[in-house]
Amino acid sequence: MSNTGNPFPGLRVEWRAVTPKYASRLLKQNTRNRRLRTTAVARYAIDMLGGHWGFSDSAIIIADDGSIINGQHRLHAVVSSRCEIWSVIVRNLPVTAIRDFDQNLRRSIPDAINLAQDNGWKVTNRSVGVAKFLMGKAQTGSYTHHTVHAYMERHKDAIQFAEEAFGSHGVRGVTRAPVLAAVARAAECGEDRDRMREFAAVLVSGESNGKKDSAAIKLRNWLVNAETQDAGKKPSRGAQFRKTESALAAFLKGERLTRLYEASKELWPLADDE
Repeated sequence: MSNTGNPFPGLRVEWRAVTPKYASRLLKQNTRNRRLRTTAVARYAIDMLGGHWGFSDSAIIIADDGSIINGQHRLHAVVSSRCEIWSVIVRNLPVTAIRDFDQNLRRSIPDAINLAQDNGWKVTNRSVGVAKFLMGKAQTGSYTHHTVHAYMERHKDAIQFAEEAFGSHGVRGVTRAPVLAAVARAAECGEDRDRMREFAAVLVSGESNGKKDSAAIKLRNWLVNAETQDAGKKPSRGAQFRKTESALAAFLKGERLTRLYEASKELWPLADDE
């Protein structure tokens, strides 16, 4: 028979505002915690400053010895952003309970977005990969769910177009986020979408309709060959993106490429690029 008694009789739980002053006071008790990840603090602060910080299912926890054992990154973000958030505060949890933290399955970004919306767009890992690659030109570091979702909403039409153009069947080395990101950028900037669908079709199938498609064939051959190289010799994602932009620009003009090169500058800049 399992023990159904209250294992933590001294536990106190409250829902309250966490101001920069209160967060600073709690952080003075932050004597027993893992190494602070400044990139996580920066991510959280961006969400707070943008008004995107919502309800967190993870409480700020103060152990029975007074130390902070959960929530230090949020508290530091509140201090650095000078923003106020609301949070569940748990007090008097035994320090030993920390061994039970972080064992549940985290929701992926597609999970979180799809569960929170019902607008007909089934967000996939590929959708998020394209968005994150595009976002790399707008800001560095990793991103919270809110940041990615907000970016995807701003560029929803272009990302959806790129996914639709390449279809649901992946081709190893070809249907990658950098490749789709280049197509999404061109779509956002108003390039001929029918012609870009032809570009995607050639990349996926390897079949061309003559010399006017040579840029797509050269890019496909390069991408497929790159996939067979040893890990240390594979071209970077940035190189894949820049060569895709170069090939796409030539394809849109119907130009024949004798050599595949990387675009020396961004061919289709977006308003939120740095």
